Amino acid sequence: MSTLSLPPESPSTEEASNERTTATRGRTDRPTAAVGEREEYTELNKDVIFNLLQNQRRRCALRYLRENLETTLSDLAEHVAALENDKEVVDLNSSERKCVYVGFYQCHLPKMADVGLIDYQRDRGTIELRETAAQLFPYMDLDPDEGGTGSGRISRFFSAFVPTRVR
Repeated sequence: MSTLSLPPESPSTEEASNERTTATRGRTDRPTAAVGEREEYTELNKDVIFNLLQNQRRRCALRYLRENLETTLSDLAEHVAALENDKEVVDLNSSERKCVYVGFYQCHLPKMADVGLIDYQRDRGTIELRETAAQLFPYMDLDPDEGGTGSGRISRFFSAFVPTRVR
């Protein structure tokens, strides 16, 4: 990985902040929104998309939000915990709920909000799906193991690269 060298004159703090935000979001064509403005659409590059989709909890959250459009952190955590533990929500214990809740609160939801997939109001615990998330759905729909309607071509393709045991 190459390192970034700064030109002799350092950019202003605002310019540096915009560059970092743009790099984080994987955007290449538009400046970031000012504080307090709400961007409606953020174009994501494939590296960002695949990084987001590599985690099963984030994929579960996106599927849930795709159906519900908005929810609370508590409801989302209960839904995902029920899926992970193969239980009904009413049968979950507090540690099963807490494990998923903390993961979403500390990691997954802030990451999804940073790239513009969701509006996440941490203080209120509300989550709303944004238009930007639609860029991930075609990739999610390819995997039949994840509830997609794909034919399994992708899974079969990648399974060719999994080493097999030689006897």
